Amino acid sequence: MLVLAAGGLGRWAEVRSLRRADEYQRLLQLQALAVGLAVRVLLLVAGLLAAAQLVEPQQRHVAQLGR
Repeated sequence: MLVLAAGGLGRWAEVRSLRRADEYQRLLQLQALAVGLAVRVLLLVAGLLAAAQLVEPQQRHVAQLGR
């Protein structure tokens, strides 16, 4: 419940900030929020696919020097 309250407070602060900003600042902030949302959705989908074991996360191994 505390996490939801903190999230709601953060969204309220964003809306308040957008209302006080001029047009250019609004455009930049909305673009940044859109990119951030897209990244969050992609990470959520990737996490859900990995949890369902539909895809395996790529692991890169460093070659050993002694070979």
